[in-house]
Amino acid sequence: MFRFPPHVATVWLIRSAITPRPWSRPLS
Repeated sequence: MFRFPPHVATVWLIRSAITPRPWSRPLS
C-alpha cells in the first residue's frame, strides 16, 4: 500500500499525469 495519505497519492498521480517524466516507469 501507500505509506503516505491517500490525498498525497492522488496529487502525485495527478501531477505525474500532467507532467510526464521520461524516467518514470509504470509500477506493476
